[in-house]
Amino acid sequence: MKRKEIRNYFYKIFVVFTVASSVAAKEKVMDRIEVKINSDIITQSEIDSSYERAQESMRVSRSEIRDKLVIDILIKDKLEKIGRATTDKNIDVIEKKVINEVLEKNKLTQEELTAHLAEKGKTFEQYKHELRDELRSNSNQENFIGYVIRPKLREIDEKKIVSEYNKKYSKKNNVVYHLAVILVRFTNENKEAKRELIKKIRHELTNENFAEYAQKYSESATSDMGGDMGNMTLTDLHEQIQNAVKDLKPDEISPIIAVQKSFYIFRVIDRTIAEGKEKKLATNINDIDATSRNSIAQELQQHEISESIKSWVEEAKERAYIEIIPTQ
Repeated sequence: MKRKEIRNYFYKIFVVFTVASSVAAKEKVMDRIEVKINSDIITQSEIDSSYERAQESMRVSRSEIRDKLVIDILIKDKLEKIGRATTDKNIDVIEKKVINEVLEKNKLTQEELTAHLAEKGKTFEQYKHELRDELRSNSNQENFIGYVIRPKLREIDEKKIVSEYNKKYSKKNNVVYHLAVILVRFTNENKEAKRELIKKIRHELTNENFAEYAQKYSESATSDMGGDMGNMTLTDLHEQIQNAVKDLKPDEISPIIAVQKSFYIFRVIDRTIAEGKEKKLATNINDIDATSRNSIAQELQQHEISESIKSWVEEAKERAYIEIIPTQ
């Protein structure tokens, strides 16, 4: 499996891919412990550091960052038990390669990179600490899929491929929706407050102010673009979202949709027919061309990997000792 594909699984499931920067042991003693998980701890500064970096590329809540760090530890513990955790020796090799690639791509010397980091208030050593932790997390995630998740996967059934093919190329999925979204995430603790917020937003929304409200309130990566998600078909969307937007016409706004731990509101900017997308339905696997067959099999496998990871994480959390220490 390609490295990029593996990263995509974790991006979708765990929301954010960055991990906390390394903190020296004596600093951890001085720092406030925010989470105890088995024999490990997560400190306030680790969560804060990861949260600040994550805001550069996406909007995520601090609790989501905290949950991601908990999951990183659960994965590390599992890999250590089976002897597949990433070692410092592995990271040394990858770190040198990545830093050299950064220097070559940006046509910088190490001294110039150090000066550039200093302008942002960061030392080269801090940069390396953060890079090593991210590389370790990425490597552990790859090993986790390769050695824990993948061996348990079942072979993709041919009937599933045929069913997905027919679903993908049926007449109803010939419609292309140009969508914009407002996304508000919630936790168990703040669900009611976020529900009131999304209700207020929906009450005030119009086609004219949708982009403005998306920029102000949405926690989606598309918020800076007024929530614009571009073009997609129904099969690109969660089933609950499909049902909410499928009958909407251009310039119509959906009701509030709750999926997992997020509230959504969609606006249909445009709705068109994709020429040439509809294909003759298949009765068996031999009716499907090799390219489509392989593409659909890969999509189904990605979905199964995602679901397997979610299931594993839920079970691992139930088995683990996890204590969230409230702020004094």
